[in-house]
Amino acid sequence: MLWLVRASLDDAEDVRSWRNDARTRSMSISTAFVEQDAHERWFRNALSDPRRALFIGVAAADGAKIGMCRFDLDADGAAAEVSINLNPAMRGKGWAKPLLREAAGYYLLDHAVRLKATVRRQNPAAIRCFLDCGFHLRAEDSEYFYFLLDPDLPAAEVKDSLCR
Repeated sequence: MLWLVRASLDDAEDVRSWRNDARTRSMSISTAFVEQDAHERWFRNALSDPRRALFIGVAAADGAKIGMCRFDLDADGAAAEVSINLNPAMRGKGWAKPLLREAAGYYLLDHAVRLKATVRRQNPAAIRCFLDCGFHLRAEDSEYFYFLLDPDLPAAEVKDSLCR
């Protein structure tokens, strides 16, 4: 079981550390190392941006941070891009799907939008995670798969499908 909390400035260094993990960088859209000053500016801006939501998953049993799930609302407000990043120490322990399901379900309570995700083709764990959480492959190219949570379902039904 996990708790979901809004990210705060206290999470900045953990999120930067997870982001700079070599495996995470290799699977991210941007693979560059993120310097501390740049990350701190980005993180502060992200926390104050009303079009962005950052959640931290916390293991209920011991309070360990599981990872982060971020939602970036498009300019037209019709869809949000989803990004998930696990704490490297939590990989392989079955936390990715619960984190994505919980964060997406919570986000959809306040945002009646489609959710989309861009995943590197070489990231089978993320591909499985999004598919198992109700996302559908909508397009692909030589580098990425593009997923979409079914836009035709009402938000309540989408939330229910996420929590199966």
